[in-house]
Amino acid sequence: MIEVHTRILNGRVGSTNAPEFFANAIEKADFGEDGLIGEFSRDYHFAFLIAHAAHHFWFHGAGIRFILDFAVAIKNMGASPEAALELLEKAELGDFAKNMLSVCKKWFDIGVDFGCETEKAEAFLCGFGAFGTSGKSSGAVALRKALEEGQSRNAAGRRLELLFPSYEKMREIPYIKFIDGKPLLTPLAWAYRFGYNAKNRRSFMLKAAKEIGTDEALEQAKAELEFLKEIGLN
Repeated sequence: MIEVHTRILNGRVGSTNAPEFFANAIEKADFGEDGLIGEFSRDYHFAFLIAHAAHHFWFHGAGIRFILDFAVAIKNMGASPEAALELLEKAELGDFAKNMLSVCKKWFDIGVDFGCETEKAEAFLCGFGAFGTSGKSSGAVALRKALEEGQSRNAAGRRLELLFPSYEKMREIPYIKFIDGKPLLTPLAWAYRFGYNAKNRRSFMLKAAKEIGTDEALEQAKAELEFLKEIGLN
């Protein structure tokens, strides 16, 4: 099986410029003498791991395994938290990196403690399983994104926005990349997305639509939005 990526960081990471910062990743790789197999430096690779975790934090959720990745990178790869932080400051992920690296030091005694208050981050990381998605309200995630973008606050409007996202949002969905630069294909993309989700993610869509109108989901969305702002992702 071969997996090919044109970008190593796909889609938004909160309000940061991380996707743009990592857009030219191929230019950062050392291809050696044969020029065929490239490899990132340890610190760039480590910075990307942190940015990848930030994407998961913002998109749906992140769990303990991401912090374990950081500990392994520092211990076994010899990655430098300080060097990675210097890169991530340019990607507008400095505050997020400091929070996550402080958690790594607290949990595994590996790396650097940057003096952050990490209680909320630890609760977030431990609250929804190893990957950060177990038992999490899909409706709350959809609501949080709607609140970020100032979209409709009534349940009917939010459900409509969930079913028919804008062209700007659709072009960031990996399996609908064919509409990038072709906004006139948005109605076709809505139909394709509906079929894809009915086949592959039916339970997720139904669950999100059901939860999106509840007060509990709205309160969780507001709390998560505030938390993401505190750690530098919005």
